Amino acid sequence: MADDLEKLKKKRTTLRTLISKLLNKIDDSLNLEDSDDLEESCEILVEKKTDLKKLDEGIHKLIDTESVEADVVTSEEYQEKCSRFIKRINRVLRKEKTSNKKLDESRVKPQNSVKLPKLVLEKYSGDPKKFTEFWNSYESTIDKNESLNKVEKFAYLKTLLIGAASNVVASLELNEKTMMSV
Repeated sequence: MADDLEKLKKKRTTLRTLISKLLNKIDDSLNLEDSDDLEESCEILVEKKTDLKKLDEGIHKLIDTESVEADVVTSEEYQEKCSRFIKRINRVLRKEKTSNKKLDESRVKPQNSVKLPKLVLEKYSGDPKKFTEFWNSYESTIDKNESLNKVEKFAYLKTLLIGAASNVVASLELNEKTMMSV
C-alpha cells in the first residue's frame, strides 16, 4: 500500500511539473494571442487537469487522515489554477472569434465609394414574352442586392410593374409580414 502511494505521488509530482510548464507556455501564447496554439494547449490542459484530479483522488484514499486536509487544499489550488487558465483561454478565443466575425462581415459588405450611374430598369406590363428579360434585370440589380431588405425589394418591384402586372400586386401591403408570405 505504501508502495502504491509513493508511485501515485511521483506520478502526481511529474504531472504537476508538466502542468506548470504548460501553464507557462499558455501564458506566453496568451500574450501573443496565438489562437491555434491556445486551442491545442487548452485541450491538453483539460486532459491533464482530469488526470491530476484522478491521481489526487487515488492518493486521498491511501493517505492517513491527518494529511488529507493539507493535500486536498494543495490539490484544489492546482485545480483552480488550471480552471482559471482554461477560462482565460476561452475568453481570448471568444474575443478573437468575435473580432474575426466582425472583420469578415465588413469584408462581405464593402461600402461603395464610387458613384455609379443610375440604372434604369425596363417596366413590365405582363407580356409573357418579355418576362424573362425583365426578371433577369430585376433579379441581378434588386433581388440579389443584400443591402436591401424584402420590403424595399418589393417596393422596387411594384414601381417596375405597369398595367395588368401592376394590378396583380396592387392590393398587397408593403410590410414584413406580407413579404414573408410572398
